[in-house]
Amino acid sequence: MDTATAIGRMFFQILSAIAEFEHALMSRRTRDGLAAARARGRTGGQKPKFGPWQVNLVRQIYDELDEHGMSRYTVGQIAAELGVTLPTIYRHLGKPIPSHHGSHQRLWDFVGFSAITTVDPCRRTGIVVAAGLESTR
Repeated sequence: MDTATAIGRMFFQILSAIAEFEHALMSRRTRDGLAAARARGRTGGQKPKFGPWQVNLVRQIYDELDEHGMSRYTVGQIAAELGVTLPTIYRHLGKPIPSHHGSHQRLWDFVGFSAITTVDPCRRTGIVVAAGLESTR
């Protein structure tokens, strides 16, 4: 296509107008689709990594103190054991504590976790790992 000639410029402008029209159609279809999904109760975005009881578990592990009154586990240790990133842990620690019907029992006891402690020989630290979820029914 030679845009130095009148026919070349006209052809280029026609192609440009068609591309702009198609873009407008795609944008409109996208907005309509999102509106229809919202009307059905669907929201966009990634599914949450943790449910309310897992947020409580993270809080309880984070709030555990050692014999010197220091935090027993770092956020990095908790994130590594649960297989999530540091921002995920920090995001959930910043949220208000979800209530669990007034239970003051340790959550992993409440939901039936068989909690075990693993020790990192390099750092000589331990962290609670959820080995499995037993049925409580």
